[in-house]
Amino acid sequence: MPLVEVEFDSGVVTKACAAQLVRSIIEFLLYDRGQIPLPYASFRELVKSLTLPVEDDLPVRGADIKLRKERELAKQTVSTVDNLFETITKYVEHSPDIREVLILLGSTIYTAKEAFHVRMPDIDVNHHGINHVRDLKKDLMKLNRALITSDEFNSIRPVQLPTNVHVLIKALNIPPNVDEDVFTPLDDYEVPQKCPIFHVQLNSSANAAPLNCCNRLEVFQDNSFSEMVSALSDLETTTKTAETPECWLQLNIIPRGFNRCSALI
Repeated sequence: MPLVEVEFDSGVVTKACAAQLVRSIIEFLLYDRGQIPLPYASFRELVKSLTLPVEDDLPVRGADIKLRKERELAKQTVSTVDNLFETITKYVEHSPDIREVLILLGSTIYTAKEAFHVRMPDIDVNHHGINHVRDLKKDLMKLNRALITSDEFNSIRPVQLPTNVHVLIKALNIPPNVDEDVFTPLDDYEVPQKCPIFHVQLNSSANAAPLNCCNRLEVFQDNSFSEMVSALSDLETTTKTAETPECWLQLNIIPRGFNRCSALI
């Protein structure tokens, strides 16, 4: 069972940090698994700077039409990935009890060629990302270093061509303020038997000293916040009483890889 285990130096994982950790793993897989020709930040910047050949330009050549279509596909890939990251951030913001993330490469989740199962660290809702930016940078560097140098991740590489990237999140229910059209509940989903599964275990430091940096923020005394916490607690209690099992929620935002370097020149 290929496993990459990362223990962060910091003892606090905020909601913003958790979302960024998931994003970083997806960015790594996009490039490492050949779905994009450059690391995502560079690929995004390059694609954003591209101009599309104007259809009214003369002469109209087959090469120009092909170039336009390929650049449109590249821009669509960036747009979809950005939308995916925004949705993940929004989800974690409203459902900080997220425990697992499943990233699948393949045409569909039932014909996946590779699966990456991420177990998340506990999220501390009493701390805020803006106060832990320095720790987040260190954690991201440690995560990326572990992924890049992992022999387990390089042991099997069945995916060679651009394909779809599916993201599933394990949760009890869809949190408030998140569009339900974005998710598809999958009660009994299992990764295909022939699909290799790579496991990533993320842990916060067990030896870190308790931090009081965010204790004095008055936002936690706001009435609207208290009402929201009460509502979420009632919802959680009701859910547990009903003994609803956890299920995978598939994000209906599905990026497709793009690795045609000629279209980016």
